[in-house]
Amino acid sequence: MSSAAKRLTPALLSFFLVLLVVPNASAHGEATHIPHVNPLFFELEPGERETQDLAFDEGEFQKGWVFLVNAVVTNGAGPIQVDLVSESDETVLTWTLPADGTLQTLSGSLPETGFFLLSLMNEGDDIARVSLYYDQSCNCAQKPVPAEIPGGLVVFQVDPHEGDDWEAVILEPPAYDLKVHLALRVDHERGVWPDDFEILETSDTTTSDPSGRDAHHFAFTADRAARFYFFAEVVGFHPEGVDRTTQGSFFASVTIVPLFELTGSTKEASGMALLWPLVSTVGLLAVLRRSRRW
Repeated sequence: MSSAAKRLTPALLSFFLVLLVVPNASAHGEATHIPHVNPLFFELEPGERETQDLAFDEGEFQKGWVFLVNAVVTNGAGPIQVDLVSESDETVLTWTLPADGTLQTLSGSLPETGFFLLSLMNEGDDIARVSLYYDQSCNCAQKPVPAEIPGGLVVFQVDPHEGDDWEAVILEPPAYDLKVHLALRVDHERGVWPDDFEILETSDTTTSDPSGRDAHHFAFTADRAARFYFFAEVVGFHPEGVDRTTQGSFFASVTIVPLFELTGSTKEASGMALLWPLVSTVGLLAVLRRSRRW
């Protein structure tokens, strides 16, 4: 187990009740694999490198997924080199985390399917303390943003066919204010947010859903068969909104929930429009044949 995993505090266990730590053997050896949207904390001596095996509850990470690391150096030391490393020990994504005390979102596209580890190295002259959580563009039913790192982005995805009509509702938890971006990816090699995306619509205000919950609403028609992304950006934090009464209430107070519904298809409608004249013509011909018999 990495020292980062050892430093997970009891206060964070509520996350693991839903997003479990997955013991797994990989090319990196026996390790504790930490699923996405769980907070991790590192303390790095100058020149020290630490690694953490990552996990996805449903199996391997998939080629082409957008991968996000929301990270901050909390004590102004560094900079930190952050690498995503494959099972064959190849660095597939790399970033530099500045020592400016601000939360950064590091992003890129996964170049292959498989399992990965996250590697951090302190390139500064002083001890560096790093807090982070990561995410990827899966179609998970919900994603908590750690109250210990109240910022950054999580991402959801849907894959409509051309002409599909969709409605999307992104429920905003009590602890956070969100800005939600509906986007299409324009650079399929890099996948860097926001540079490699076309933002189609942004919602920074909420309305109540039928149950009274604050929600961001979208309605769109897919003009192509493509992957559509919803980037949920935390732009405000309300500590009083974090409900620690029970484990369930705590989780609910920090969790972003997407609801997607396919409401129709213009292709189906156009197909029916073409079918009706054909049916009418066939019916007319049948009537004419019968009239000749009379």
